[in-house]
Amino acid sequence: MRSASVFPDPACEIIGAVTADFTTLPRVPLATLPTPLTDAPGLRKALGGAARCPRILLKRDDLTGLALGGNKARKLEFLMADALARRADVVVSSGATQSNHARMTAAAARAVGLDCVLVLSARSAEPPLQGNLLLDRLFGATIHFIRANPDPRFALEKTRPRDLGRCHQVRGLVNPSIEKWSQRPIAKAG
Repeated sequence: MRSASVFPDPACEIIGAVTADFTTLPRVPLATLPTPLTDAPGLRKALGGAARCPRILLKRDDLTGLALGGNKARKLEFLMADALARRADVVVSSGATQSNHARMTAAAARAVGLDCVLVLSARSAEPPLQGNLLLDRLFGATIHFIRANPDPRFALEKTRPRDLGRCHQVRGLVNPSIEKWSQRPIAKAG
C-alpha cells in the first residue's frame, strides 16, 4: 500500500520536490519576501462576478524592495550567489534600453559589491536618460548601446574587452570570443 502524500496530486508533488531542491542552492538575500497577495474584487466583478469568475489574487512583486520591485528579484538572489561563489567581479546582462531585468541586475550587482556591465539595444546612439536607464546609471552600471538584434550573442560580441573581468553572465549565451578577449574565465548562468 502506498503511503499518503501531503500533496493532493502528482503535479503538486513535483512542485514540492523542485522547491526542496532550491533550498540547497546558494542564495543571497536581496528581496523582502514573501510578497503579499492582494484580493482583486473589482477585476472579478468586471469579469462577471462570483457566479462566472473565481476569486482573483494578485501577487505584489512590486513590493520586493529591490530597485523598485519586480519578479526578477528571486532569480537574482540565486544568480548573484552563484557569481560570488565563482569569484566573479563583473556581472554582464543584455536587454532593451528600458529593461526591468537590466535595472534589477544592476541593483543586485551593486548590492553584493559586483560591477555591472549592461549591453542595451537602443534606437538611437544617445537614448534619453530617463526611467530604467536613469536607474541603471544611478546603480553604477557601465552601459553599452547597440542596435537591436534577435541573437543574444550579438550583444556580448559588442561589449568592450576592458569591461570584462571575471565575468558572470546572467542570461543568454557565453560567446567564446569574449573569453579570448578577457583571458579570464567566464562563468555561465542559466
